[in-house]
Amino acid sequence: MRYYIILLVMVLLAGCDNSGRDVNGLLTEEKSLEIKEYINKQVAEDRSIDIKGTFGKDLRGLKLTGVNVTGVDFSNADLSYAQIARVTFAKCNMTNIILNQATIQESDFSEVKFANLNANKVDFQASIFNNTSFENVNLSEANLEEADFTKAIINNSRFDKAILTKSILSGVTINDSNFQKANLIKTKFIDAKIANSGFFGTDMRQVNISKSTISGSSFESSDLSGTEVKSSAFINTDFSQSIIDDVKFSESTRFKDSLFQHASMQRAILQKVTIDDCDFTDVKMLSSDINDVRVQDSIFNDAKFTGSDIKVFYGENITAKNLDLEKVRFSNSQMLNSDLSKAKLSNGRLIKSVFNNTNFNEALIENHIIEDSNFIKAKFVKTIFKKCNINRSNISLSKLDQIAIINCNFGNVRINRSPVINSQIRDVNAVALAFINSPLSRNILINNSGLERAKETDSLKSIDEILKVKNLSTMNLAYLDLSKQKFQKINFNNTIFTGVNFKDVVCNNCNFDNVDFSNVDFTNSNLTGSKIVNSIVTEAKFIETNLSDVILENLNFSRSDVSKIILDNAKMTNVIGLK
Repeated sequence: MRYYIILLVMVLLAGCDNSGRDVNGLLTEEKSLEIKEYINKQVAEDRSIDIKGTFGKDLRGLKLTGVNVTGVDFSNADLSYAQIARVTFAKCNMTNIILNQATIQESDFSEVKFANLNANKVDFQASIFNNTSFENVNLSEANLEEADFTKAIINNSRFDKAILTKSILSGVTINDSNFQKANLIKTKFIDAKIANSGFFGTDMRQVNISKSTISGSSFESSDLSGTEVKSSAFINTDFSQSIIDDVKFSESTRFKDSLFQHASMQRAILQKVTIDDCDFTDVKMLSSDINDVRVQDSIFNDAKFTGSDIKVFYGENITAKNLDLEKVRFSNSQMLNSDLSKAKLSNGRLIKSVFNNTNFNEALIENHIIEDSNFIKAKFVKTIFKKCNINRSNISLSKLDQIAIINCNFGNVRINRSPVINSQIRDVNAVALAFINSPLSRNILINNSGLERAKETDSLKSIDEILKVKNLSTMNLAYLDLSKQKFQKINFNNTIFTGVNFKDVVCNNCNFDNVDFSNVDFTNSNLTGSKIVNSIVTEAKFIETNLSDVILENLNFSRSDVSKIILDNAKMTNVIGLK
């Protein structure tokens, strides 16, 4: 009996040894070494390698380094849990190969055709995929750091959350693929063609893109900080909410039909760039350098540029409503057929530039230096110039209606065939300011020097004269000090009140329809019996203001400073922010 037990144990041990597998069914190191020796022998004797025919398809746990299996048939083979390094798999047949949790580093897969492969979390670090094709391949969370995809073709594949740090994608073609939340730091795209692919939330810091074409793709909410782009085209591409700081776009890079809404572009450099039909709504551009850039048919609504230098710029058909330019130097540039209504230009310089048929309606231009520039067929309606120095410039064939020019200096400026009406010119010092065929009509002219030769009619030259007028509609009263004054039954409809000091004012039975009260101080004022409708009260102060018997309609006080107001018998319709 003892003999049979010993014999059975020996048979079992022999069976285990012959199987070449461990308790988990993976190839033992001895079996892996046997396979390696077989490969080397076949190569040395110049014989074909048939791994599946010799060792079967189940190659799980294979450990292999430093061999060449070019052209070998691995179709339907299972290389799960394999640990492979520095192996040449060029031109191998890998149809239906299984690579679950495999590690295959520094290996060469050139000219391999991967199709319908699930390579989730596979480690391909520093491997080569030259001229390799990927069709419906899942490389989610795969490690492809320092991988080389030169001239690879990637279709309908997944690289979401994959690591592609420092990888090379030269001459690559990518279609309908997903790189969502992948890590592409310091990756190089050279001569790449990318279409209809997603890079949502991708880390693309310090990426290099050169001579590439990207179309129908999305980089929404991605980080492209430090990226350098040369001679490339982005067509119908989405960069919305992305971080595009410290980037450099240059050498005829082109953007067409693309979105940059709510993106950050701090310290960006744009040199010799073309932008067509793009949307930069609410983009933030800080300390950026824009040189030799051409922009057409694009939107910059609510965009903010701070501390930036813009030169040799050409803009046509640009819509930039509520544009904010703070400490921006704009020089040697042109803009035509564009809309900068409600823009804010402050603490900057505008030099040697031309604006043709450009809309500056309701813009605020403050603490600005304007030199050697021309405004042709420009629209300045309800525009405010405050504390500006304007020299050697021309305004011709333009509309100057309901504007305010306050505390400004003019030197050698010509206003030609551009009548000034319903406006306020106050505390202006002018030298060689010429109004050529540009009469001044129905304006407030207070404390000015150098306007003596201007042809004027119906002018109001003091606060006292203003108080005598019953119809102050469609005027510009911006930043006037009207405190402690008394108004009775005055028509203020369509008038600009921006920044007016209206403290301690008695204003009874007056009409205010479509009036801009932004930043007006109504502290301790009495507006009894007046009518305030369809007006703007943003950031206005209503402190201890008497609104008794006042008609209030279509007003929003949610952004106003309201405290201790009196609303006895007030009639309110569609009013927000008042109790």
